[in-house]
Amino acid sequence: MNSQIIFYNGKWYPADARPEFLDIAFFAYQHVIHYASSAFEGTRCYPNLAKKNGTVNLLGVDLRIDRLFRSMEYSWMKLPLKPSQVWDDFSRQYPELVEKYKTVLKGKIKRDSVVQFPYTKSQVKEFIIKTILLNLHSGFVDWQKGCYVRPVVFRGATPDKHLGVFSLGHSVDFLLSVKPWGRYLGKEAFEKGAPIVVAPESNAEFNRQHKLAANYLTGQRLVNFANFNHFNEVLMTDATPERNILEGSGENLVLYLGGNRYLSPKQEEKPILPGTTLKVIDQIIRLSGGEIEYRNIPLHEVLHGTFKGAAMTGTAVEITPISLIYDPQTKKAVEIPVPDEIKNLQKTYLDLVQGLPLDSRLNALQKDLLMEIGWNEAEHSALLNVIER
Repeated sequence: MNSQIIFYNGKWYPADARPEFLDIAFFAYQHVIHYASSAFEGTRCYPNLAKKNGTVNLLGVDLRIDRLFRSMEYSWMKLPLKPSQVWDDFSRQYPELVEKYKTVLKGKIKRDSVVQFPYTKSQVKEFIIKTILLNLHSGFVDWQKGCYVRPVVFRGATPDKHLGVFSLGHSVDFLLSVKPWGRYLGKEAFEKGAPIVVAPESNAEFNRQHKLAANYLTGQRLVNFANFNHFNEVLMTDATPERNILEGSGENLVLYLGGNRYLSPKQEEKPILPGTTLKVIDQIIRLSGGEIEYRNIPLHEVLHGTFKGAAMTGTAVEITPISLIYDPQTKKAVEIPVPDEIKNLQKTYLDLVQGLPLDSRLNALQKDLLMEIGWNEAEHSALLNVIER
């Protein structure tokens, strides 16, 4: 039937469903639309080329779910174990001020009155697996092409359709979809390398350490700037005089020094999203006998042709080489070769995620990262009953 099946708040719907709650007021007062209050994740399913039996390999789902929960806690869609509390100290130290301002001070918000994300990590994982299975069964996902998995958690509306930045009374909704996904920057950039442009201004958004929709306004604005000027991607730098490189609009960076030695920008106290794909690349390099160092990398090192190769890493971009960097501030451009080492790293990653044979040193990593998923009529046919008709 080739119908996409989408999960929303505990139920599965065909893509063309029109549930009763989807009236115009539903969209008009969604907190996320007005204030960008959402956290999301992304992972891929790759065709299982080792077995070629209609199954796909779900990549690193636990890593993504862990990061999703960290992002939710950071943005108060799920309360951390010890949420910041100053009221007790203030009221004890200044009772006269509490009395003076009692008519305007907000009532104390208790943990059990805060609307929070209602599902556990294990439930989220179950929802992801079932959504993939349903879309494999419907034919919307072709196992030979794999798919991209996108969970989104966002603040919705209140019963009285309240507007305001404060969000602890708004619903926390969960939307999950899977879709076909090819090469993020295109086949040619993936194979030959992508030309990228340095962002015209520095970035210091600490929020970027979490995968929040609000962060992606900066990335969106800058990649629009890059694409409008005919470059594939943007390269962000920090606010120091050295202009240390950070990341792309949604990718981490790996630079090749030669001799099986790699560099990546230092992430501590930097506006960089700790990438799950980068963690995999890190392990591939180390387990294969290489070295990777994380340090500040001034832009001038890159522009002076110090590096023998460079690549962007991420769930969407996978491992895409960088072939050219242009800095509009200094008017300097540098071409970067795409050496065999970067191509081999790319191939090793693709072999790993598709379940193909690897250097034996990587077998345990492959086993830990991949979850094989395939429709079994006897086992899964009852799952069709969950789809809302």
